Amino acid sequence: MLKIVLLTLAAVATSAQVQPTHPQLHYLQNEIMFLIHFNMGTYTYNGDPSCNPDNWNVKADYADGPSSDPQLFDPEKLDIQNWIQSMNDVGAKHAVLTAKHGCGFLLWPTKTLFDDGTNYPYHVGNSKGGRDVAGEFAEQMQAAGLGHGFYYSLPRNYYLNVDAMAVQGEDTWLENMANVTQDEFERIAMEQLDELWSNYGSFTEIWFDGGYSDSFKTKVQELLEEKQPNAVTFGGFGIGKHPVCWVGTETGLPDSEGIWIAGTENVGDYTSSNACPKGCDTTLQDDDFWFFETTKGIRELDDLKNVYHKTVGSNGVLEIDLAVNRDGVVEPSHAARYKELGDWIRSCYAEEVKDVVDRVVLREDMSEHGQNILSFKIQATTEENESWVDVWVGETVGIGNKKIVLLDEPLENVTGLKVAVTELIGGDGSDYGDLTVSGHGGEGCK
Repeated sequence: MLKIVLLTLAAVATSAQVQPTHPQLHYLQNEIMFLIHFNMGTYTYNGDPSCNPDNWNVKADYADGPSSDPQLFDPEKLDIQNWIQSMNDVGAKHAVLTAKHGCGFLLWPTKTLFDDGTNYPYHVGNSKGGRDVAGEFAEQMQAAGLGHGFYYSLPRNYYLNVDAMAVQGEDTWLENMANVTQDEFERIAMEQLDELWSNYGSFTEIWFDGGYSDSFKTKVQELLEEKQPNAVTFGGFGIGKHPVCWVGTETGLPDSEGIWIAGTENVGDYTSSNACPKGCDTTLQDDDFWFFETTKGIRELDDLKNVYHKTVGSNGVLEIDLAVNRDGVVEPSHAARYKELGDWIRSCYAEEVKDVVDRVVLREDMSEHGQNILSFKIQATTEENESWVDVWVGETVGIGNKKIVLLDEPLENVTGLKVAVTELIGGDGSDYGDLTVSGHGGEGCK
């Protein structure tokens, strides 16, 4: 890589310059993670939220059995090392597992009790295999040197007849649901979060899908600070010190040339004083299906290349779904596509090239100054032209952890690349931080 040696300053923005926390910066530098969907929804054949009146106590046409029965969860070939192989193949550095999704089924054998002293029975301890999936996942991820965390949805628990974090009325209650009060539900949810956050190591990331209510906020905030103070929290702005914000779409194609650390909505707002890196969550399966579905195809490699450029290549983190199949492993066709994507990333971006450059990678050292560059130009020299020539001009696009610029025309026999910074988010020209620039292209990027 070549150090950037040129800084020309046309204007200095007056907006705030925010500094990511160390966990937020680590999250950004991971670049790719797996959002692992594996729970009762894997077996109900009904996507998200998966448990509903049509499959709760009866075997629906699309299911293997009633979703009210913990024994429906039956991964006979469960192999977390198989999941880790796909992580390594694609280059993911951490993963979040759906420890509790909308059905209310738990991937660990809980000791939480109802008010009458009976056990919360809807968990893996009462499934056919009886394995502590959350525990095995945490242990094997740590042994592999990979970060881990869990998804626990507060808004929905079908087993407790809860929607939008509120116990529903008697008219929606079904047999084999637990009939609880609002206070009982909130106590059980907090005790389950306490178990999950206490017993399975230090997390890289926690998912709050759907956020939290006012009645939960203070309790969750205090528990998070006590049990997992260094985890980034997806959807946790306002309760955690290291929030991650949703980029605003599940397509993997944010509607912007740049993604900002600052700001809490969609791709962010560089004028904001709130630091919140953006998680770009999307599925491998077609039609936005998160849990494994036999009838769904998977996205083409060219589509995923575009997703990589629009997320990782625009200062976001690609949170790509891993939909574990009903045997408990990665479907072979899915595993092959993850490997294809990882092989392409490595072949295109692992080493700098100079013979034919059709894309440029820029990185901003944010450890001291945050995301500071707003607008810039890329300049190049070649064997045929020793003068610096503008090859790309970008206004209000930013750099951040990584910016991948696809050039309109390839450059041959490149002898030099550099960047002219034309506008900063904050500070002045003396504190924009270290930048690196490298050229890539040729056969490895096709």
